[in-house]
Amino acid sequence: MFGWLRELFGDSCCSDLKRYSSEDLRKMNKLQLEKHARKFGVELDRRLNKQQLIKETVKAQAKHIKKKL
Repeated sequence: MFGWLRELFGDSCCSDLKRYSSEDLRKMNKLQLEKHARKFGVELDRRLNKQQLIKETVKAQAKHIKKKL
């Protein structure tokens, strides 16, 4: 329905977001995870353990994919 708007304004603001696998996210430190999650509109609490941060980041990436479709 709004496809013509996407074509008009482009979808470039969200298309350059790189999604990482859980394995790649495990290699990041907490600061990197927080920075990556912000790109998807999620503010992480670094007081949580790294596994919880990864879980929230993966969830945010999946939500972004669904929203894009």
